[in-house]
Amino acid sequence: MSGGLTHSPPIIPLPASDFASTTALIEYYGTVRGRLGWSAGQWMFFGTAGAAYGNVELSSTFSTLGLRTFSQTSEQKVGWVVGAGFEYLLRPNLMLSLGYQYVDLGRIGISSSTTGISGPSSVTLSQAATVHAQFQTVMAGMSWRFAPEGSSSPWAGIYAGGQGGGAWATTPPPPTLRRVNSFLRICGLSAISPCWLGAATDLGCIALSMCGPTLSTWRDGARGGIVVSRCGAAG
Repeated sequence: MSGGLTHSPPIIPLPASDFASTTALIEYYGTVRGRLGWSAGQWMFFGTAGAAYGNVELSSTFSTLGLRTFSQTSEQKVGWVVGAGFEYLLRPNLMLSLGYQYVDLGRIGISSSTTGISGPSSVTLSQAATVHAQFQTVMAGMSWRFAPEGSSSPWAGIYAGGQGGGAWATTPPPPTLRRVNSFLRICGLSAISPCWLGAATDLGCIALSMCGPTLSTWRDGARGGIVVSRCGAAG
């Protein structure tokens, strides 16, 4: 996450009451992917790639000298996903899976400003923030296979199931693991044994907060502003 805060005209020294708070949140995401796998007995190892979508929120507040400016946006974003994993055939129609995904939903940004009277003069507060909605997930799941009639293959068919796991943002600071509830998973496979081609889709609730570093704040006397990469508050 990146952004900046400024006073205009410059105020030196800066008031101790300066307050800034910026947060970004991914509420949910889903994917539509192709899969290429290789089977060995009860095991299948696969790579996957495709499109990702989700809702990204970004909000920011800056206040000082009795003035306050606030901006917020919520956008449906479309990006991309890559990943890999494996599946284990526990029973003829029941499988366990473990998979990794790297998801990139692109960037969103906001800005705002306000002007008011502080003491004997007019003051303008301005802010801007941008976040790159990137995150990674690791999820375990269970699926039931609906085998095509007359098929002798242990893998061909349509799969439906659920999965759950954790996610973390790729932006610093060190990642915080968040739970992912992926309540829908559907996959189809066709065989050129032992290779497998397929398609998959999933949808989940993530509620992942993406934060910049703990407020890295410095006071620029030349510009009289605060420039921050931030999530949370600072004085």
